[in-house]
Amino acid sequence: MIPLDILVSATGGTLVQRGSGDRFSAFASDAREVQGGECFVAVRGVHADGHDFAADAA
Repeated sequence: MIPLDILVSATGGTLVQRGSGDRFSAFASDAREVQGGECFVAVRGVHADGHDFAADAA
């Protein structure tokens, strides 16, 4: 598991919403598939921008 503060620091990312935990067992880039214990990672693609779906992953 990766601590949240290390993940944010290492990626230069922005924490949009803190969940109930600060460690994650897996990552998901599809907001429709995020499960408990996972961290949603927003990725800009050719056809869609994951940042538009961050609220759906919460």
